[in-house]
Amino acid sequence: MLLFILLFGILSSISECSDIDFEILKDVHRILQKRDIASNIALDDSSSKCRNGGILAGNMCHCIHPHIGPTCQHFACVHGTSVGPRYDPKSLIFGVPCICDSDWKGELCDFKPDDQCGNKGEWKNDHCDCIGYYFGSECQYTSRCIEGKIKHGRCICNDGFDGDYCDQISCKYGTSNATDRSLSCVCTTKKYKGRHCDECTNTGIGWQPYPICNKNFKMIQNMQHAQKIREERRQMKRKQIVIISMCIFALVSAGFMIGCVHLLHRKAIKAEDDRGQQMKEERHILLTNQVRLQKLEEEVARESKESLAADNLERKKRRKSEPAINHSELSLIITPRIKTSVAIPK
Repeated sequence: MLLFILLFGILSSISECSDIDFEILKDVHRILQKRDIASNIALDDSSSKCRNGGILAGNMCHCIHPHIGPTCQHFACVHGTSVGPRYDPKSLIFGVPCICDSDWKGELCDFKPDDQCGNKGEWKNDHCDCIGYYFGSECQYTSRCIEGKIKHGRCICNDGFDGDYCDQISCKYGTSNATDRSLSCVCTTKKYKGRHCDECTNTGIGWQPYPICNKNFKMIQNMQHAQKIREERRQMKRKQIVIISMCIFALVSAGFMIGCVHLLHRKAIKAEDDRGQQMKEERHILLTNQVRLQKLEEEVARESKESLAADNLERKKRRKSEPAINHSELSLIITPRIKTSVAIPK
């Protein structure tokens, strides 16, 4: 018992270090008294700093009972001397983990033959006559575990339970219920509930969390005030949203009108440009036709001159080729013709 208190004090002081995993310490504390030498040796790793299943945390070894020491190679001998790493079950000298003082027996020299069985049995005929579900040479093992799991003859209890059979419930704010063999709790006040009396009956807005579980009126007032402020802010936000929406609508409308005016202006400019382009094309066609007409007139005039010149040239050629007419004969020819012409009109 003294050893257990000492180890518990050491683990409690270690748990204050920020670099120690609380869950590791919790597991170590739970199985501290639930292992034997053979189980630890089976977990031994010669390459590890912590031997015999020890756990390295916070740059130091946390040994599993009954191993102790800086590297978990010695034994927690209560009334004797540890043989340490020289322990060998097959050796005649170091076949036991502890060399006990006089009147003390056991692997760890932790009992006298008179009280070897403790309160779990009675010493009869050099052995323990165990009671209940206990068995073993010292009645140190159990075959029953109500709220836990049996491992290596020991009962590893679930959270909130204790005892050799894990049949003793731990009540936070209440007492164990004897009607169901201490497997539930009777809470001291109505503000607690749960199997272990570790929950608040009333939860939600205005109620303080476990373990206080009281109604906080100041908190309620603060929450009401905060609710009022939030409502005012929501209304202000709604007004702001309405104003912003109106501004956006006005801007969109103005932009739409500007776009329409710009579109009409562009259409007018385009129509004006089309008319100018059409007039330019018509002017170009008119000028082209005038030029063509002028060229045609020039060509006609040139052809007329050429034709006249050709006719003159032809007459000249004919004159040269015709024989010379006598003037007397010519007069004879012309005179009757003149007379005839004069006599025709009556």
